[in-house]
Order: sequence, then C-alpha cells, then structure tokens
Amino acid sequence: MNSIILPGRLQGVDPRQLRALLTVVETQSFREAATRLGYAQSAVSHQIKALEQALGTRLLERGVGRREVRPTEAGTVACAHARRLIAAYSDLAADFEARARGDAGLVRI
Repeated sequence: MNSIILPGRLQGVDPRQLRALLTVVETQSFREAATRLGYAQSAVSHQIKALEQALGTRLLERGVGRREVRPTEAGTVACAHARRLIAAYSDLAADFEARARGDAGLVRI
C-alpha cells in the first residue's frame, strides 16, 4: 500500500492551524478568531506560531494600536492553499459520513 509522505516542512502542519490562520485573517483579530473557534486566544497564537515555524516564514503582520492583523505576502499564499485544503478535508469527511449512513457507494445496474 502506498502512503503519502509529506515534505519535511509540512509534516507539522495541522488542519486546525490552517483554520486558525483563515479565521485570524478573516476577522483581522486573534481575539475574535479565538471566540469564533471556541479557543483561548493563546491557543490561536500557538497554532499560528507553529504554522509559521513549520512553513519557515511569517504569515501575519500584527498591527499596533487597534491590534489589527493582516496577512503577509506569504500569508496570502498560505491562505489560498489553506482554503483548498480545508475544503478537501470537508469533502473527505462528508464522503465518509455518507458511507457510514449507507448513502454512498458503488451502484450497479
């Protein structure tokens, strides 16, 4: 059986980190992202830090004053990939939930 081997940088990437990145960018706030995700703000910060370390680059520019957060150029690229990956995870879950209910599978006529 073949298995998927992720390149070194991606081995530490977790879908929760990707969702945290997307939510921070969408809300422009770590605090609001934490509220939406049901996490402590520190948990969101840790997820972003781990993702930045895994990818080897800063993904977010943290503002001063209003504390607005914006993606860097690399962050914008990461968000585009994160949207596709999260969609793929959702499709995977939906397919196997349908299988578990008996709503999916091969039909021969």
